[in-house]
Amino acid sequence: MIKVNSKLSMIIFASLILSAGISALFTLRNNDKRAETATTQQVAESAAEDKNYTPSIVVETETDVLQQLNAPKAEKETETAEIKEKTAPKEKKKASNKPKKKMVINISEDDYYNLIRIVEAEATDCDIKGKILVANVIINRVKRYDFPSTVTDVIFQGDGEQFSPISDGRFYSVTVTSETEQAVRRALYGEDYSQGATYFATLYASRPGTWHSECLVKLFEYGDHAFFDT
Repeated sequence: MIKVNSKLSMIIFASLILSAGISALFTLRNNDKRAETATTQQVAESAAEDKNYTPSIVVETETDVLQQLNAPKAEKETETAEIKEKTAPKEKKKASNKPKKKMVINISEDDYYNLIRIVEAEATDCDIKGKILVANVIINRVKRYDFPSTVTDVIFQGDGEQFSPISDGRFYSVTVTSETEQAVRRALYGEDYSQGATYFATLYASRPGTWHSECLVKLFEYGDHAFFDT
């Protein structure tokens, strides 16, 4: 009797354990289904949201990016072009309104050639101001009504007796320096220290008792020359 009861108890116990295992298995399967269903639903909802989602940032093409990178450079070039366009007429106007410097007398090619040679001959050892003064005297004579009206005629007036380098031949043999040419150009364009003088002579030739000192009005001395007017 005791043995029978023991076997029965074991069978009952085993049945209970099997029943509990089957129940637990069904519970796990139901939980997996619920989890799978929930995951599927979340995926579906996420997909729906992605489908309806409108991005706030538009992906730019390569052309758009290059245009944006070059925009500051293009703006700067445009600004520079506008500035040049605005300033160019002003510069042109300013240049056009600037008066052109003219020579103080009309002079031919021969006149210029003769002027630089007589200045070189008369003021060989003078500084540039001394050379400008000699040119000033000749120019002053051209301007005056009581002297010939051209440089060449002034130099050769009276068969060259007005200037000693004509009579002694130095006029024809001198080598004209660049300083003398510069002095003559400066005198022709208005640089004048002569105080209106129309005569000059060496200090020795203009000493008291000479024609220059007796017949002319002495204005001043510079270097080796004295300068006079009538």
